[in-house]
Amino acid sequence: MLDLAKYFIELVPLVAVATAWYLNAKQKINAQYDADVAKAEQEYKKSVLMAATTSTQGK
Repeated sequence: MLDLAKYFIELVPLVAVATAWYLNAKQKINAQYDADVAKAEQEYKKSVLMAATTSTQGK
């Protein structure tokens, strides 16, 4: 029983560090994803605007 408590005490900081690392990585990935989505939306809007102006110039 004492060995189990010893392993538990040693395991708690490792789990805490692993959890912090995971949450930090997840936050960075989400931030990068949001930035990529915003950039893609801007490029899409630009291309739609260019297509609209190009199609109206020919008429």
